[in-house]
Amino acid sequence: MSKITARRARALMEALGCLATVEPGRYLTRVERLAATARHGGQQLRAASVRALTMPEIHDSALNEHLATATRFNPTTHPLNSNPRRGKPHSEPAPRARQRQKRAKFVPGADQPRSLPLQRLAARLVSSLPWLPNELSTLRVQRIVHRSGFDADRYSYADLLHIWQTVDAGLDQTPKNAGDVTDPEAYLVVRMKIAAAYALWHPLTP
Repeated sequence: MSKITARRARALMEALGCLATVEPGRYLTRVERLAATARHGGQQLRAASVRALTMPEIHDSALNEHLATATRFNPTTHPLNSNPRRGKPHSEPAPRARQRQKRAKFVPGADQPRSLPLQRLAARLVSSLPWLPNELSTLRVQRIVHRSGFDADRYSYADLLHIWQTVDAGLDQTPKNAGDVTDPEAYLVVRMKIAAAYALWHPLTP
């Protein structure tokens, strides 16, 4: 369903009295954006409106209306043709539509060589973070940092730790230890996206 069709359907339901807006949509504040990023790992700028289904009002005029009764069907006045020779069975089933193969998702910059600061930052993360396992390769960490949008050419490992500490203090949360992280790779993806979003809105001065 397209956005225009969904918008028209909502407007029609509101006009019929079947839908009511409880809370309109709005833009998130800075703290709410950071909290949303920490929760689901994506960048969220707005909150969707909250709607509820309602029971439309029934008028008295609608209660007095009666539906027309159907007339009885007389088979003698409408003879049915039950000659089985008219229908011809299909000799073979209809061909199925060929399914298109989905193309692999193209990630911009995935095939380009990584910069030296990015390689150094990834190596430092693997060697210094206690909750990252040893089997997680440095190339995989480089790909995670690159896809998060964090500017490794501008910010160092110390800047990254400072950003994490600032965000954790603003959200009143403590960083997880090695035994508390069940999925270290996914946790690193979320932490890098938070750092990239914070550095975008609050760039550090050298």
